[in-house]
Amino acid sequence: MCWIGGGRKRFPRCIVGPGNLECAARRRFGSRPAIPIRLRKAYGVTRAAAPQLAAFPRSVGQARIRSPFPSSRLPVFAGRGSLRRMNYRLQIALASCLVSLCAFGCATNKDTPIKPLTPQEQEAFFSRAQDERRFWLTRYESDRGPVFTGGHRLHTDKFAYAEFVNARRSDLPAITVRLRSQQEYLALLDTSSAASWIEFGVAASEGVIPIGPPPLRLYAGHVGDPIPGFFSALPRLVIDQLHVDTALIYVKAAHGPLQLLTRNQDELRIPIVLGGEFIRAFHYVQFHFPSRQVLFSTTTAYQPDPDRLLATLPMQDYYGMIVVTGNIDGEETPLLLDSVGAFAVASDFGLGDTARQVMIGDLVLRNVAHTAIEETDLGIPNMPRIGRAILDRLVVTFDGRNRRVYFERP
Repeated sequence: MCWIGGGRKRFPRCIVGPGNLECAARRRFGSRPAIPIRLRKAYGVTRAAAPQLAAFPRSVGQARIRSPFPSSRLPVFAGRGSLRRMNYRLQIALASCLVSLCAFGCATNKDTPIKPLTPQEQEAFFSRAQDERRFWLTRYESDRGPVFTGGHRLHTDKFAYAEFVNARRSDLPAITVRLRSQQEYLALLDTSSAASWIEFGVAASEGVIPIGPPPLRLYAGHVGDPIPGFFSALPRLVIDQLHVDTALIYVKAAHGPLQLLTRNQDELRIPIVLGGEFIRAFHYVQFHFPSRQVLFSTTTAYQPDPDRLLATLPMQDYYGMIVVTGNIDGEETPLLLDSVGAFAVASDFGLGDTARQVMIGDLVLRNVAHTAIEETDLGIPNMPRIGRAILDRLVVTFDGRNRRVYFERP
């Protein structure tokens, strides 16, 4: 609820919420009723849009805007779809609201088709490529291809807290980040993805620079995406007040949404995915799933609370993805931690609908819902996954310094 006005009279109300943008002004004299102005159709705001407008001091629903003008000069909304006697500065504020709204997810994945880049568009994009030494990166050859060190440079002795997107909009672990232009974008935290990804349109507008020659392409094997990405450098990424310079990221070689990389969810447009290599760059990253918050730290290594600690496991690097060793129905197996997966356990073990016992270190779970991994259409089918149905009950900390994963009670 936003109150417009100052002095002794206040005029309710300006409401910004999922699927509508509705403003009404009411004169508190006589019995004249408020006349609402509905702008959803005029500006194409969809039900999926529930922006957190950066221009407001707090999240939408709590912000209060007070006019610098006397209440007698406040605008009067008269007639459906018309604005009369509206103060110029208030018009600018309303326009800013609409711009922020559209920048923060007006379009959904349903609204925009995916169109792979043509060879000419790929050539034009890669014509801006720069050598990795320009970014102080060091390249090594390995059995899985080139490996680069020196990226994801962090400002030290910093903390950053971020809240997941409102659960009414999405139950995914998506947070708000800022890029070079200071524009806010949604970023999905996916521990099952080795690399980080960004939409082509956002990359072009935010000055993302491809690295090469030669161009380095990668396919997102964890979701089986047939469209590759170009290895690139993102000049700046900011979480809260924590800056990450030269974030290494892959630009998807297509116009449109990331789609498979955000698990085909249609309600929210998420243009960035931050994967395991990005998460391991921090001293530690703690997912507090029950409260839908995440903490990024570049200070000291993490010290778990012994009274809350359930399990401690070595963090294994499986082609960049975050993997731990566990046990499913008596069979020891690597477990891919999938912070995005909408399941409890997924595997190709042929266990039916229930796994009798799942062990993650000292954490023992019984009668766990099981999903055949073929039903998820995900990549790497021979790698069992632990999904959100289990992780959402825990506090999970990825200690990049000591290569440990801690599972704790909330």
